[in-house]
Amino acid sequence: MKVRCRLIEKQICDISKEIEEVLAQDEAVKEKVDNICTIPGVGLQTAAIVIAETNGFNLIRNSRQLVSYAGLDVIKKESGISIRGRSHISKRGNIHLRQCLHFPAFTAVKYNKSLKNLHERIVERQAIKMKGYVAVQRKLLMLIFNLWKKNEPYKCLEQPVEAALIELD
Repeated sequence: MKVRCRLIEKQICDISKEIEEVLAQDEAVKEKVDNICTIPGVGLQTAAIVIAETNGFNLIRNSRQLVSYAGLDVIKKESGISIRGRSHISKRGNIHLRQCLHFPAFTAVKYNKSLKNLHERIVERQAIKMKGYVAVQRKLLMLIFNLWKKNEPYKCLEQPVEAALIELD
């Protein structure tokens, strides 16, 4: 059992190095991936999976199309005027995109104040924590897309407390 665990850990390490080598071959892609990795909670592996699954966003025109491609779009269950069900995500998209954003959403809620506020708003309104995390996954995917297209690093909108106090003086 321990031998298998060591083998798997070695394979994970080798694959991570291989991902870094592949990304380092193209300087423009490496720069964009580095910009994406500035988002709290998004690492090299997540960025590489999202880029690989979307083919570098070549066929995606806007963030709504990307959200729909990932299956994170919200649909309402309705039938005329008599049946009104709950809204939920469609799950008709790429499962790999949804899976690779699952754990980064938890980390982003922990370390990114704006995403934490989004999560808290959803949980307060819906009373279901997982719906908040799915909303954060959707937001992370849109952030990754926008940073890729604009080729700029993530800028946190929150100000440090000291900077806010200086501006008040």
